[in-house]
Amino acid sequence: MHRESSRASVLNHSGGHAVLHSSATAKCCLTMPSLLSRATRLGTERVRTVFTNPTYLESCSSLPFGDALTCQGNGDFSTLHFTGKEHDYESGLDYFGARFDASSFGRFMSPDPLLNSAHPGEPQSWNRYSYVANNPMRNVDPLGLFTWKTNCDEAKDVACHQHRQEIRDAIAKLKTALNSDKISDKEKKQIRNVLDAYGDEGRPNGVSIGFGHLSGAPAYTKQEGNAITVWFDSSSLDYQTQHPARGTDAAVENAAMVAHEGEHVFIDQIYGPTMSSLGEVGLTFHEYESFDTQSLVNKALNKKSGWGLWNPSWANVDKELLRWKNVVRNTQEDVKRELKEQQ
Repeated sequence: MHRESSRASVLNHSGGHAVLHSSATAKCCLTMPSLLSRATRLGTERVRTVFTNPTYLESCSSLPFGDALTCQGNGDFSTLHFTGKEHDYESGLDYFGARFDASSFGRFMSPDPLLNSAHPGEPQSWNRYSYVANNPMRNVDPLGLFTWKTNCDEAKDVACHQHRQEIRDAIAKLKTALNSDKISDKEKKQIRNVLDAYGDEGRPNGVSIGFGHLSGAPAYTKQEGNAITVWFDSSSLDYQTQHPARGTDAAVENAAMVAHEGEHVFIDQIYGPTMSSLGEVGLTFHEYESFDTQSLVNKALNKKSGWGLWNPSWANVDKELLRWKNVVRNTQEDVKRELKEQQ
């Protein structure tokens, strides 16, 4: 399924990414040349330079939880530091949208507003103030609270209400999949990552869901700066709901599609534009992970996939091999199509 990123980037030698910002949007001044921002894979900016001059404007260092932040250079033109979040120098807190994080404590200043984010099998999640299960070297907290891309009065706009409700129902199906005994704990973690990436409805976190008439794909994910929008094709949603493919379940297919795009969101939140900078390699990684997560929804709910990713009628001994082969096949076809569109 199609995805886009609007920021050009290249890898640096330390494995982070360099993002090119136009001078029109840079916070320093309109006469400043384009800036090159070098960040870690988790999105924490380390060095900012003028694109045409290797002399740095700013270099920053910090400890794993973002604590002990120290910057030096010719000027700090950005307040975005720890994992790309806005840092308030007066309070020393980082703004994550739903709540503030105190890097000096490695804890949030208020409890997690999502009551269902604690999991019995993960004791670290029981602490409602902890930051990414106390593993900041590997994980980031994307906030995980989504909004709708456009406003509408659902009481009056039947189509808008229907499409939003289909997404709500799909997310509910993904939560049901977490209780399945047909997938492993590791596979459940993949689906949980998707749910955490989307989060609950109603609070802005840079993730929006929109509907429109798309060409060539039932959905795609687009990243613009720190904002990520998941677009679903209205016609595809309507048709899939009303005319599901033979032997498939429309609600499960919608949930699987939402999971596919949610995996794109999750990857974008972790790596930013880095994967997009890798061309075919990054695109293949994106699509393989997304089709794999999509297949797990059908596997968990034991429903045939319209994409051929899972079929309950497969012999038990062949199921995992066939699932993997069809994930690879769909990945190859999607990458080939997207590369052709980019030409």
